[in-house]
Amino acid sequence: MRAQRQRRPPGRSPAAAAEPVEVIEPAAAASRIRPAAEAAVAQIQSMNWTALQSSMSSQLLQNIKQRSERQWRMIAAAAAVLAFCGYVFRRDIKQRASEEAADCVEIKSSTRIQCARMRPFRRKAFCCASRTR
Repeated sequence: MRAQRQRRPPGRSPAAAAEPVEVIEPAAAASRIRPAAEAAVAQIQSMNWTALQSSMSSQLLQNIKQRSERQWRMIAAAAAVLAFCGYVFRRDIKQRASEEAADCVEIKSSTRIQCARMRPFRRKAFCCASRTR
């Protein structure tokens, strides 16, 4: 048979239950925190806030400049791609139109060639040279 486990309450581990919790009095906590707080206040008061503000603003302006340069490069690249696509599209339309025109010319010239080839046959067969007879 299986041994049944004892369930522990959620959020507690067996190791956490065994460790004692240190209780700190408010006066003792204040005496521990006071030197660190005084040091932090002294450091804040000794800061040169004007220099910090100017360095932060120059860094911010530099970051904005870099971002805008990147954006302009992307816009220029997109415009170049669009111009190239327009050129290719226009070239394809011109090529297609010239091919269609060449096809029409080829049909006409092939008709003329066929007529020229049929004339001697017609003249011999029907004894006349005209197409209308």
